[in-house]
Amino acid sequence: MVVHDCVKSSLWRVVRYFPFLSRGNSRLSVAPQVATKPDTKEPVFVTRSLSCGVWEYRDSDSAPLFSSHYTETSTYQGQLLLGRTSAVLLLFGPTAYTTDQTENWKFRIDFAWQSIDTMFVSGGPNPNLVITCHHSPKMYRPERLGSEKGKKIRITALDDQHREIAAQCFSYQILLSNGLDLEKIRSQLQNGPEMPPTMTIRTIIRKATTPLSLEMYNLSENLISERQTLQFPVMFQATKLAMNGCLSPSTVKLLIKPLTVLIKSGTSVAACAYALYKLYNRLPSRGPHTDAKEFSVETITTQLQEFASNSLEGSVFQKDKRYGHLFLVYHFRVTPTGIYLEGPEKEVSNRVLRKHIDHLDSFVRVTFSEEDGERLDFQWNTNLDPVYARYKDVLNTSISICDKSYQFLGFSSSSLKSGTAWFMAPFWDHNEKKILFADLVIHNLGHFETFTSPAKCAARIGQAFTDTNSFVTINPTNTREILDVKQNGRVFSDGCGTISQDLADAIAAQYPRLVMRFKPIAFQVRYQGYKGMLSVDPSLGPGEIRLRDSMNKFQAKNTHDLEICRMADRALTLYLNRPLINVLEDLGVPEQGFLEMARAQIRDLQSTVTSQLNAAIFLETERVGDAAGLPPFLRRLIDVKIDLSGDRFLANVVEMAAFVRLRELKYKGRIAVKNGIKLVGVMDETGFLKEGEISCVWVNSEGRVHCLDRHVAITRSPTNHPGDVRVVRAVRVPPDSPLSKMYNCVVFSQHGERDLPSMLGGGDLDGDDYDVIWDPRLMPPLSHEPADYPRLPPIDIGRTVVTRDITEHFIDHMKNNNVGMLSSGLLVLSDHVDQGTMDDRCIEMAALISTALDFPKTGIKADMKKVPHYNKAFKPDFMAHGPRVKVGGLEALIEFEKDVKDSHDPVTQLDPDQRPTIYYQSEKVLGKLYREVDEKSFYESLQAQAQEKTKGPSQTMETLWRYLERATAGIQFSAYLDHARDIRHTYESNLNDTMHSFALHPSHPLHEVEVVSGCVLGSMTNRRLKEYVSNMKIKFAADVVYTLECIREDDDGSTEEALARSLACLAIALREPGMKVGKEGELRSFAYVAGAVCLQELEIFHGGLLKRY
Repeated sequence: MVVHDCVKSSLWRVVRYFPFLSRGNSRLSVAPQVATKPDTKEPVFVTRSLSCGVWEYRDSDSAPLFSSHYTETSTYQGQLLLGRTSAVLLLFGPTAYTTDQTENWKFRIDFAWQSIDTMFVSGGPNPNLVITCHHSPKMYRPERLGSEKGKKIRITALDDQHREIAAQCFSYQILLSNGLDLEKIRSQLQNGPEMPPTMTIRTIIRKATTPLSLEMYNLSENLISERQTLQFPVMFQATKLAMNGCLSPSTVKLLIKPLTVLIKSGTSVAACAYALYKLYNRLPSRGPHTDAKEFSVETITTQLQEFASNSLEGSVFQKDKRYGHLFLVYHFRVTPTGIYLEGPEKEVSNRVLRKHIDHLDSFVRVTFSEEDGERLDFQWNTNLDPVYARYKDVLNTSISICDKSYQFLGFSSSSLKSGTAWFMAPFWDHNEKKILFADLVIHNLGHFETFTSPAKCAARIGQAFTDTNSFVTINPTNTREILDVKQNGRVFSDGCGTISQDLADAIAAQYPRLVMRFKPIAFQVRYQGYKGMLSVDPSLGPGEIRLRDSMNKFQAKNTHDLEICRMADRALTLYLNRPLINVLEDLGVPEQGFLEMARAQIRDLQSTVTSQLNAAIFLETERVGDAAGLPPFLRRLIDVKIDLSGDRFLANVVEMAAFVRLRELKYKGRIAVKNGIKLVGVMDETGFLKEGEISCVWVNSEGRVHCLDRHVAITRSPTNHPGDVRVVRAVRVPPDSPLSKMYNCVVFSQHGERDLPSMLGGGDLDGDDYDVIWDPRLMPPLSHEPADYPRLPPIDIGRTVVTRDITEHFIDHMKNNNVGMLSSGLLVLSDHVDQGTMDDRCIEMAALISTALDFPKTGIKADMKKVPHYNKAFKPDFMAHGPRVKVGGLEALIEFEKDVKDSHDPVTQLDPDQRPTIYYQSEKVLGKLYREVDEKSFYESLQAQAQEKTKGPSQTMETLWRYLERATAGIQFSAYLDHARDIRHTYESNLNDTMHSFALHPSHPLHEVEVVSGCVLGSMTNRRLKEYVSNMKIKFAADVVYTLECIREDDDGSTEEALARSLACLAIALREPGMKVGKEGELRSFAYVAGAVCLQELEIFHGGLLKRY
């Protein structure tokens, strides 16, 4: 057995690695002598008391003191345990405590090392430890004192007094019984790579004189008294500083007067709001490790004045008419202990926001999450009911910020999965001449009074909250409903209709910046109460659309806008994933094909640093650095023979992207299929295609039209059932058939016993994507009957649905969203059994996953008692988590977490029923793919090759400048240098904001290379990562496009001086230092953005060609 070092690093710390497990029909066995009981003797740090508070500064010259807002008095003594990933404090009642055991505790507080900013150790007569966190720790009480060991209840505070301050007080002072323990604690805190920084200080302690709740109330009242001047954007940002624990409420209150003076002296509200927004991202954490001057009102006021004066157009607060589909949205985050403010960020619009565009401040997105922002998930032996009760209370009441009180409004299907809902505050509507409350906004969307199913009603209301990029207004007299195509009780046209060519052209015209070789012919839309796909029908008259009953979900009111969710403007690259690989292997696909494809992809990734052309092709194919224009920039540099090999920044971007793609291969099975394509599905309106036939025509990136004429495998994600993959015939239609022009779609037949999409994991035609494969190595020789799950009717409550029913459904979904757990369980179970996914137990598991996937629409949860029995403690090696990696420093080097040789963790002894996971070597292809990749060796190889090419200072950009000097001789740009400095400042300020706003960890902003490349390092199991990266790309792309337009266009929109302005920007980028940020030093990417514009404008200047010199 070969196990790479980077795998050992992860596995040996958590579990014992078993070299062999027998695979039987029902159980896995392991040699009993392998498992040995670890030594449980650990030093016990006895504690005397616990206080919770904040660090405060008496003046700008004094050391900070610990201001205690709460002292726990109901317990007698406690124990502090230091584990591998966390510290745990156990508090005991006066009669339950003994020094040699950890049972019968009254409260338990878990401090994850990653959540801690700094730990402060203080000696003297009252030896103590102060743990300063980024957010509140997790707190528990036993289910019953003396009950079964390990059973616990998650609580939102220790008691009512603690509940008043827990959301803003993140420092916990633990008084130790024995001062000699301090040295032992210091020693233990040096052992692990994840341990937080530790400082030895003399802690000055005082009891807070003013209740925190009173301070917050006084701040709110003072802000409201100045609301006419400050307005909501400034009030929100000021409140955020206090509510999120960044500054004390009393300090923020002292900033109101300087802010008011700023605005009255002519500074815009947007500039002041941006100054506070920027201050929030720049302020260090409070504590003895931070100079008191950083938190003086004088220093902060000076910073605000500087930030406000440098707030140029292009900041997040500036309205930009060029991005009509992006609106500024404020966010709240509700956690077990508190409510926190975030944003605002630019987000894609929806029907509700567009309708009330003058009142965007009255709409917020509210996410219900764990303290660290992760989704609140099932925890072993833990009752989460108090947390869900808190969430429900927020959903059914309101969130008050200054003069606004936000109440629950609704949620889209995608936001339900992430635990996010829309809230709104009442406002005066000038059109309707009355105050609009949430229930009236919903009433104005459509007729929902007839719904008696909360899940169904919530889903229909949610259609109005779907992200829509654009819209066209249509004449209602040109719309008509036509019959669905049905056979044998099956709906072959489920979710699709047709649209006229001129309307399709009008939609395409909404995207002037999108380069389209062929105009799109299919669109995912929302129209009134209809949802689904519309494909072009050339026989329709001007402005006509045809809708079907299967698209009609509710009766809407007062809207004739055809809203566009997305267009079929291009074919998507098809990637394999673990569930699909698992099913294909069970259908007889040889493992060799998967391994060949994986090895070829690894070679391609390695070649990205050995060849400039390969690097350019990789960035183009993977769409890396698209927003910054890096792929065409590299192509043009190659065209004019400028050597890229010495450029460290470009090498960093390529290495980062290659490494992220490699990790996706290892931990997700993400393998590109060159002989495959992902396309949206529509129905053949002509009736030409026979049963078992599809039409598949697409346009590649070079504008060439491809048409399949062969047998193909077709499926749809998620692939859980062996019948989800079908082999069908892709046919070449006659050239005069309308189907020959159905670009970038897979067209399904309307004939047969059963519609094909429904056989593919229960798909339909309202916007689902389908995977088409014709690689002979992946064609399955076996087949399995497709799943045919009965359509479960949604839960009916027998009366009209009210808001509380919908919020109850929201909470039920949070509690019972078991799709991820069941899907992981299916991978494990199928590896345990000889027949894999064809085993009856796996078929049962697939049915449960189907029920869980439909829960948002039906309210019917998967019955977890029906999960087939298997040993959940034994998992294949490919399910193991990899080592954490991070990027840091000026050179953006990727760092792997260090191995921890001592596997014993005293904290894990507190949860004995949580069995340790035992990983075994899987002999199936997923295990072999997993072991095929050694990410650490791969990165070291990339580094060695890159360093060989990048010896000495980089000359790439200087060579580019010399080339441009020759190519643009006579073009004067000095008049634009000041303008170029402004453009650069705006770009780098926005970039820095993005690096902080989308950080996965409060103390670790993203690296510039991560933002520019669009590839963010993080745990492969981090569910927030995909959403964060997507939102980060949207913001960065908008910021870059604004920057490009500032370079290219003058105030009148003229581009005549675009080349001169771009030269000025590149000159400034190369001659003057960039903005300094953290440990990275200077930001560097502006030079590459400006350089890309220079070459593009030069190409235009020379009539489409770049000359070589």
